[in-house]
Amino acid sequence: MVVGVLQTKIPTELILKAKKLHLEGEQEVLLRSGRGAMRIRQDGDVEIVGSRIAAMSPGLFRLVGRVLRLN
Repeated sequence: MVVGVLQTKIPTELILKAKKLHLEGEQEVLLRSGRGAMRIRQDGDVEIVGSRIAAMSPGLFRLVGRVLRLN
C-alpha cells in the first residue's frame, strides 16, 4: 500500500492495474486528453466532449432519458 508519494516531475506514462479500480472526486471527476474530455459531476451530470464519439454493444444498447435531442 502506498501511503504518500513525493513527485517532482510529471511521469511520461502511468499504469494502474487492479481487479477493481475506484476513482472518487467529492465534487467532480475529469478525464482529459487533448481535445477530448469526460466529466462526471456530483449532481449526476455526465459530459463527454470529442471530435468523434463511438459506442458499441454486442447486445442491447439503450439510451434512456426524459428528453433525447439529436442534432
